[in-house]
Order: sequence, then structure tokens, then C-alpha cells
Amino acid sequence: MPEPRPAGRLRLALEWPAAILVTLLSLAVLLNGTLASSWSANHVDFSINLTAAHALRHGADPYGEEALFDRAESLGSPTAFVYRSLFTSYIQPPTSALSLLPLTALPWRDASRAYLVLNHVFLAAAVGVTLVTIRPRLPLRWTVAAAAAIVAAFAQLNASFALGQVDATVLLLLSAGYWGYSRDKPAVTGVALALAAAVKLVPGVLVLYFLWKRRMDVVAWAAGAGAALLAVSLAYVGPDVYESYLTQTLPSLLHGSTHYTNVSLGAAFARAGTPDVYNGLPAVLSLSEPPVETWARALGAAVGIGVIGGLAFVIPPRKAEDEARRFREYYLVVAAALAINSVTWEFYVIWLLPAFLAAALAPWLVLPGGRLRWAVAAALAAAFIGLNYPADCGSSFDCYLFAPEGLVLYEPDWVPSVWVERQVHLYTDHLDAVLYLRLPSLLLAGGALGVSLLALRRASAPGEREAVVRARAPA
Repeated sequence: MPEPRPAGRLRLALEWPAAILVTLLSLAVLLNGTLASSWSANHVDFSINLTAAHALRHGADPYGEEALFDRAESLGSPTAFVYRSLFTSYIQPPTSALSLLPLTALPWRDASRAYLVLNHVFLAAAVGVTLVTIRPRLPLRWTVAAAAAIVAAFAQLNASFALGQVDATVLLLLSAGYWGYSRDKPAVTGVALALAAAVKLVPGVLVLYFLWKRRMDVVAWAAGAGAALLAVSLAYVGPDVYESYLTQTLPSLLHGSTHYTNVSLGAAFARAGTPDVYNGLPAVLSLSEPPVETWARALGAAVGIGVIGGLAFVIPPRKAEDEARRFREYYLVVAAALAINSVTWEFYVIWLLPAFLAAALAPWLVLPGGRLRWAVAAALAAAFIGLNYPADCGSSFDCYLFAPEGLVLYEPDWVPSVWVERQVHLYTDHLDAVLYLRLPSLLLAGGALGVSLLALRRASAPGEREAVVRARAPA
């Protein structure tokens, strides 16, 4: 290999420190919000899931609004404002709680911090899998720096990790599923999707996508892995637990939630068909099952069917040969599933992180050619900002999700989401604006992916695919 010219050596000598500085600053911003500021948080959602795991371990049924209250108290787990309504109780499939069984050997606080660390491991692994899959053409130093900056700007991670949510787990499994899809490894894709659906039901929609694409190998692996998980979990927890979930909890979840952090289309219809105040709280603050009117449910179902019909129109029922088509289809289905789900909490959009990474680092996978390229890029940039306007910091001056308790590294103003909210006060003074910020941003992201996918069906699509091939060729 020839020696680099003096100008090239000088550029490298400047680029490496610059890239390292960007990476370190991005990681400092990210970890202050997701780790340092969240270390002593209550991790409420994880606490509910862990208490459910304890209940299953001891042969108890975890479902019901107050079913876990006494057990949570005995474990030292938080009970303030939880175990009093549908969405402050355990609502996931039994398999989701069973995944936490190893952590039931630890005291609550140790378990919550261990899970916080695991969330960071899962996030790093998901980003790594995504970068390996999309293969950016940037030098490694700038690929790592840019990825770190994008992840640090994803403010929803702060709330998800402070609550102890499972988004990093689902993100990793979806990323692994797409890696298997892009490398034609149906076993990896099918098993990853089955595991993701065992944690949250929504990713199971991707199995329907592969059924539509006639990828019966992926469907078979997903069905086999799902059946195995069901059989093992059913043998462990017993049929009564599944009966409670399927006949009581799941039907209630289908009514949606009117809470302002629910960003799905279902939430919009639930709010339209529910009194402004019920159970003594404004509808946008209630975490109880909403008394949604029949017309609103019917309209929501009709819109959901319409979205599915739109997907069927945009996605042809044949095998996707080129990677750009595969990527756009896969993450369009994820975005659509989030939009039509009855309950999509705002931090679920973390599942779309690979689409934003690809748009910035491997644009040939996401952006169409010609002038449309810039319109789609602008739409995705606007969606990124809208989806990541500071995650919920409540109405108090300090973000209630973070609890310092003497942690030396804690500085709330260093958390971008907290700092911006303190300047803008959107949640504090204009909560209604949040209702019209997240959902349009989610629809904008999905629409951008849909437009990019339709661009592949134009008469110029073959030329565009050739451009993709040329772009992926080694320099």
C-alpha cells in the first residue's frame, strides 16, 4: 500500500482527534441521561415487570389492577401511583415477565440497576448490529462518531431507560431480525421476531409481512420458535395465567389509552370517543381503561384496516431482491405497526432508530434518487426532531423520572431533554401541543419510508437499483 501524501497524513492527524472528540462528547451526553441520571430512578415499569416475574415464580397470577400491590410492597419495590389502574399494572404477555426470572434472585434495587446496565448493553449491541448490516461507506472513525451523535440525540432513550422499559431489548431483536433478512438467514430472522413478540406483541406484525412476501421459511422459524416459547411458558405458569391475560387484560388493552404519552392513531380515536374527564382525572392524564364509545372503536379499526391495505399496495407480494427494498419495507411495517397499535407509548419509537441511522450513514438504503431525495431527507429530519422532543419530564421543574440520591455525576441540565423542556415548557404549559407533535412525526417517518418504497416502483426503478449497487461497490 503506498504511503499517504503529507497532506493526507495531516488530514488523518486532524480527523482522528476530531472524531474521537465527537464520539466522547456524544457518549458523555448520552450516558448522563441514560445511566448517571437514571441510576437511582424508580424504574417503575421494570419494577412492575419484576414483581410480575416474582409472582409467576411463586405460582401466582400477575394480572389485575391491584394483584401485585402487596407483593411489590414486600419486595421494597415502588408502589406510589402504581397498581391502581390498567396501565400501572402488569399488562405484557407472561413470557415477557418470565424473561426477568434470573433477576428475581436479586433485591429490587440491585435488579433494577442490573437491568439498566443490560439496557445499555442491548442498545450498544443493536447499534453495532445495525452498522454491520447497513455497512456505511464512511471511514470507521466517522461512522462511530456519527452513530454516537445520532444515538445521543435520541432523547426517548432517557425516559425509556429511567422507566426500565424493554425498548432496547426489542430494538436489538428487530435489528437482529433485519440482519438475518439481509443475509438470507431465515432462522435468525424468525427466531428474533418470535422472541420480540414474546416481549411485546407488536413486532409479531412482521411475521405477517413475511407471510405476505411468501417467505415461508421465515414464517416457519417464527412459528416454531413461538410455539416452543408458548409451550415452555404454559408449562411453567399454567393455563389460568394465560386465561387471565387473553380474556381480561388483552381485551382491555385493545380499547387503547387516552394518556398523552400514547402516540398511536388508536389514541387519537380513544380521546375523541371518551369524556374529557373520567375516573376523576382529565382523559389525557388517565392511565385507566378508557370508556371509549363504539363509533370511535369502529373508526379506529377502519383506519387500521386502511393502513394495512396501504401496506399491501406499497409492498408487492414477491421476494424483495435488493437490499434497499428490503430495508424500506421492513421498517415501514414497523412504523405502521406503531401507528395502528392501540397503545404505543412515545418511547416505542426507539425501534425506528436503525432507519434514522441508515438515512444518515447509508442513505442509499432509505432515500430515493432525484429531487425527491431531499424531500424525504427533510421529512425524516423533521420526524426525528418531533419524535425526540424531550421525553416526558412531567409538570415539575425537575424531571420526575430522574432521582439523584447523592449521585455525584448527576446534573439534570446536562440531560438535553431536561434542559430543552426547562426552556420551552411544552409539557408544563402546553400539554395539548404534545398530542399533535408525536403522532404526526410518526406518520411523517412512515410516510417518508413509504414514498421511498414507491420510488422503487417507478419506471426509473431499475436505474435506481443500479445506482444502489454502484454506491455499495468498494471505492
